[in-house]
Amino acid sequence: MVRTHSLPVIENVSSITAPESSFYPWPLLRKSSSLKDFGEIRLIIHGSSDGLVHPLFHSVVHQLREHTESSIVIEALTTSFIPKTSANSILIIPLFLLPGRHVCLDVPMIRNRFKDQGISTTLLPFLGSWLPWLSILQDFVLEETKQGSPALVHHPLAVGLGSRYLKFLADILKIPVVSWEDWNDFRLATQCRYFPIPFSMVPNRNTDLLRQYTADEHSSLLQIEQLRNALVQLLRFLL
Repeated sequence: MVRTHSLPVIENVSSITAPESSFYPWPLLRKSSSLKDFGEIRLIIHGSSDGLVHPLFHSVVHQLREHTESSIVIEALTTSFIPKTSANSILIIPLFLLPGRHVCLDVPMIRNRFKDQGISTTLLPFLGSWLPWLSILQDFVLEETKQGSPALVHHPLAVGLGSRYLKFLADILKIPVVSWEDWNDFRLATQCRYFPIPFSMVPNRNTDLLRQYTADEHSSLLQIEQLRNALVQLLRFLL
């Protein structure tokens, strides 16, 4: 488990593509509690501007429900509607790739909301800090480099923790990491013809604009079956 304020160096982590009895990414969580005792698993996402949840997230939940009796609920930050719960214990999983405002401020507020209701609450780190997920990204990027020169294009982040994380990400993936605000300037300033990997869970207006620079039909990570299935497999370890 990676703490958001401490970014480790990863040289090469073996690929994790399916649950194996010999591998478990949450030893401390397993030691401290029985995961099957959680009454609810709450996935925190950004959501679209109108608060809708993209069907790709529903697809992930549908696959997870085949492996657990716990309730699985999606909470989007862009809607005023907050799903109620009757559970006595909740596992919160922030499905965010970057340590921006939502991870640093909004997600802790959700944890405190449940605690104030007297609900036993466990909060996992944001997805982008999970070592197995980073390993999966490493393998994916390695395959992409066989097709040319990829660059990871992401939502802009403020300086501080965000910029340190982006440097960490560039170091382990060994490709340029550029915000989509800077993509055009970056593309014009370099001699290399980079193609973008849109670093977003689901498509949005900004990632859709990147499709003109690549022959790939995808404009988000969860549209890629390999990555979507890998995320489901990682989440299954928690069930």
